[in-house]
Amino acid sequence: MGSRGRTPTRDFDEAVNRVRNAVEAAKGRIVVTGRTDNFIQGRPDLDDTIRRLTAFAEAGADVVYAPFPPDLDALLAIVTAVAPTPVNVLISPADKVLTVTELQQAGVKRISLGPFLYTHAMEAVEQATKALLAGDLTTATTGMSFDRINELIARTTN
Repeated sequence: MGSRGRTPTRDFDEAVNRVRNAVEAAKGRIVVTGRTDNFIQGRPDLDDTIRRLTAFAEAGADVVYAPFPPDLDALLAIVTAVAPTPVNVLISPADKVLTVTELQQAGVKRISLGPFLYTHAMEAVEQATKALLAGDLTTATTGMSFDRINELIARTTN
């Protein structure tokens, strides 16, 4: 079980070695992300987060990632500390969600949505189900047309 028996995040040296080994194994064929889950594991230690992400960048990670930074100031500190390594971000919808423009201005190079498109879709399914159970067939059976779905699929495959 190693260090994870004591803490939800790996020991610093172990985490850096894992990224270094992944970079070596990837040999440039895949993107290696150096990720620390401090913020989502109840360790809101920005200094430790930056220390880890900087070490991952120095170990050769193509991009670094610390899901759910607490605020824009923390995100700016991360981007500045690891530059020029690109930063991926996942913002919690429970907090003030920044715009794409704000994230780009902060220097973020990649934005992850995590489960949020899925949960958005599931909310629509829940509303349609409630409508159906209430006898409303129109609400429960309307949505995106098959023609529109085909347009979207065609756009992503071209």
